[in-house]
Amino acid sequence: MIGKRLLVLGLCLCLIVFASSAMADIKILEKDTVIQGIKCAKGTRVKFYPSGKLLYCTLSQDQEIQGIKCAKGCQISFRESGKLVYVQHLSHDHEIQGMKCAKGSYVEFYKSGKLKIARLSQDQKIQGIEYKQWTMIFFDKKGKVVRSH
Repeated sequence: MIGKRLLVLGLCLCLIVFASSAMADIKILEKDTVIQGIKCAKGTRVKFYPSGKLLYCTLSQDQEIQGIKCAKGCQISFRESGKLVYVQHLSHDHEIQGMKCAKGSYVEFYKSGKLKIARLSQDQKIQGIEYKQWTMIFFDKKGKVVRSH
């Protein structure tokens, strides 16, 4: 009986240590803070890779990042290389890699930097097919449309 209790206690301690180490790279900002050139918002979480590079944050104001117009209050995420993974909301209608993307919409990128997901701001012909405004377009790694809705 004592052995089982010690085992359970040991497992609980391991989980606590694991959880606290996993959370160690997350901070809640006490004030608007510029981190690695990114304007992060007060009262929001920021997370870092073990290398210290920024993983994600919420923007304190509109900011253009890697040529993408990101909206104040949106969450953005980066790969460890520094390339964008996603932008939660675009600040303006914006053309990205030939796609006319809608203000307020989500965009996501592959590791290569190619567009993975985008919502159209206007009707647009893509790869010979006409898509309507507000259509969400999903691309494969080579840039071919694989799905839309």
